[in-house]
Parts: sequence; structure tokens; C-alpha cells
Amino acid sequence: MAGILVCLSCTQNQNSENADRPVPRFETENGVTRFFVDDEPFIILGGELRNSSAFSLEFMEPLWEQVAMQNLNTVLLPLSWRQLEPVEGEFDFTAVDGLIRGAREHDLKLIFLWFGAWKNGLSGYAPAWVTSDTERFPRMEYSDGRKIEVFSNLSENLKESETRAFKTLMAHIRETDSREQTVIMMQVETEVGIRGSSRDFSPLAEKAFSDDVALFVGLLLDREGIYRPPSPLSFAIYPGDSNVEASAKLTDDPFMFEIFTENQIERREELE
Repeated sequence: MAGILVCLSCTQNQNSENADRPVPRFETENGVTRFFVDDEPFIILGGELRNSSAFSLEFMEPLWEQVAMQNLNTVLLPLSWRQLEPVEGEFDFTAVDGLIRGAREHDLKLIFLWFGAWKNGLSGYAPAWVTSDTERFPRMEYSDGRKIEVFSNLSENLKESETRAFKTLMAHIRETDSREQTVIMMQVETEVGIRGSSRDFSPLAEKAFSDDVALFVGLLLDREGIYRPPSPLSFAIYPGDSNVEASAKLTDDPFMFEIFTENQIERREELE
């Protein structure tokens, strides 16, 4: 199993009420790319906590001091969809606000890791109202028909629901942190993919894979401009990336920091 890190967007917020303050951003000059915070080059000395460390503000209390004692300047922390929207349409920002407050108190920057529909090739961090409704939010399947506890990345219902949640999260961070800019980056999903298979073999996926696949035409033109049929690898990655992009674009709402994502690809010996 391998991960691929992808920069999704470098869109910057130039229209907010704090547009006079420079946004955290990457800049490339003379072939050299640097990251800037407050218009000064910023080297991230970061520490990433465990997957569920940030789910309890009480658990985090002693960890802030430990991080600060390591002479780090940035903490990578998970935020789960399950925390943010425990009931459909009802959002709880207790964890988000508490983590931002804790980072400020210890003079640290934050990079949030959004655990939404997928995390490490599984779907364990979505809300119960999503995981319990297999008709509305279908699962992937192995080639022998066994269902997997991984959401289909072809589900429009899933894309719409998660995009709404992520957009709400980003709007809240903009409203509460655009002046201090404690949050300097956001990772959207962690290792979108499927374990133990080259791709999804559910009926929905089989139909999409066997169609003319207009979805993939732009992706699958080779260097000579010749169309190549989708491979299992491209088919496994592209729909998930499309979902991530839908969350990342947030319609017409620009960002105030950089965002990135990460894909999971199975090694050949791990595939069916």
C-alpha cells in the first residue's frame, strides 16, 4: 500500500475582510518554491498526532505542552466528519474551536487533516447517519461480490453530503480564524482508495468502467493525444479525486490557505 500526495489547489482569498493580511501560500521564484506565512518564509517543523488524538479536547490538554517542548511550530491534527456533523444538517464546532484555541495558546500553527468519507482506504470516520444508510450511500465491492466497508466514490449522494459539510467547516474557519491565521493548510481526505483490490467491482462501478467513459477522456489521452481505455488504476483513483475536488472547490468560495490530498494505491502483490 502506498500513498500519493497531491497539491489540490493554491487558490487564495483576496476578497475577505482581512485581505490586507497576506495569506499562507506557496510561491515559486527562479525555480525555488517556498512557503510563506505573514509574507515571511516559513519552514514547517511539524508533528502529527495519532488518528484520534484530537477527538477529545481533554486528551489534547497535556499534549500541547509536549509539542511546544519539542521546539515544533506546527501540529497536524485530524478533524472527522463524524465530529463535525453528528446529525445531518447539524454542525458542532466544539472540537474545531478548541483545537484552534489550544494552538494559539502555545504559539503553534495548525494543519488540519479532514477525515471525511475515506481514511486509509476505509470509511471509518463518517457520521453514523451516513454509514448506516447503505442504500443512499452505497459501498464498494470486491470482484466476488463481497461488500467492503468503503463508500463508493461514484456516489453523487456522498459527494453532495460531504461537500456541504466541508464547505461549512471552511466557512467557519474563515469566520473565526481569518485574522489570526492559526490554520495554515488543510488536507482533504487521507488515502482515498480500496484495500486488497485494483478497483471497485460493484454494479455501479462495473457500468461506469464498461461505458465509453467520457469521464476519463481528458485524463487518458497519452502524450500523442491518443485515447487509451481506463486502467483499473486510473478508474480507482479518478472518481475519488473528483469527489475531493468537489469539496476543494467549494463552489465560488476561495481559500485562505493551501489545501492538498493523498491517494492510496495498492502494490501489485496486494491486488486481487
